Amino acid sequence: MSGSSTIIEYLRSSSDMEAKSAVAYFYFDFNDAEKQGVQSFVSSLIVQLCRQLPELPEELEDLHSKCNSGQQILTLQRLTAALKNLMASFRSVHIVVDALDECPKGGGERDELLKVVLDLSYSGFQLLVTSRREMDIAETFKSEASISIGKEFVEADSKLHVANELTKDKRLDRFASDVKSDIERTLLEESNGM
Repeated sequence: MSGSSTIIEYLRSSSDMEAKSAVAYFYFDFNDAEKQGVQSFVSSLIVQLCRQLPELPEELEDLHSKCNSGQQILTLQRLTAALKNLMASFRSVHIVVDALDECPKGGGERDELLKVVLDLSYSGFQLLVTSRREMDIAETFKSEASISIGKEFVEADSKLHVANELTKDKRLDRFASDVKSDIERTLLEESNGM
């Protein structure tokens, strides 16, 4: 949550300075079924990258019209091919995938997602994935560079992030500092080091 947000903001500010550079991200969310699937992941990246181009590539416009103006759902294979073609429009693309472990294992959804993510990383684009250590994910990325972050660092980062957000959120100005402290404590306890 917080570490990825910091990385995304850094990449965005860096890409603003570089021509033909793009940043896209996806947060998998256990509490939101729409934010757990591979179709949502690929579709979200496509939308984000399109927003960073001056005009929509003709190939995507054609694909959109062939799908009855978005009414027909594309296969994952066609979506992934469209994403890779779109990514080729940029000199560099940075993709951040947060909480990959929140994608469900059941029904082969996570297996399919891991194939797509690995395929994107082998296509020469910069990819950062965060996840709790789970065997299928660790096995998929065993040949990739990885960093294991201890719980104490995650908790410290989470505390800093929550405190910063509580300070920035103007809607919370009306609350006394002890109420904000209670909110911070509750969020940190409920996050369980995530």
